[in-house]
Amino acid sequence: MARARKKKEEIQYTINMALPHESNARLAAYKAKKPSSQKPMKMCIRCKQVLPLTAFYSNKGNREGKFTDIYCKECAQKMCKDKESVKKYIWDNNRLWKEVIWEKAQDKAEIALSANTGYLDKRITNEQRARKLEKETALKCLT
Repeated sequence: MARARKKKEEIQYTINMALPHESNARLAAYKAKKPSSQKPMKMCIRCKQVLPLTAFYSNKGNREGKFTDIYCKECAQKMCKDKESVKKYIWDNNRLWKEVIWEKAQDKAEIALSANTGYLDKRITNEQRARKLEKETALKCLT
């Protein structure tokens, strides 16, 4: 057994020494065919662009195999403006809607807006403030 392996190694060494450029060419061709250098891509259902998976929010419940939502982050942010649109987004992505999701997102939005001077400005009306809070809450639901 050891003899056969040693003989095989000798033959391989002889071949490599005789034709080093050919074996290097084979190796280079093999590496070029390898698809590991490509990032996994997915198409957004809304804008129809093919984007890397990092451009989508993660979704562990998605059975497609990529574990991401069907809309890219940009489309999701454009789409989700209020509570009803967030519910539709969650429904489209096979997620379960719970009122707690909105409440937690609203708490996060209030914290984020507390440092925003435009939100705290006394010149804006309560309606405008409520719209800003709802929009920010919708965005916080996505993350």
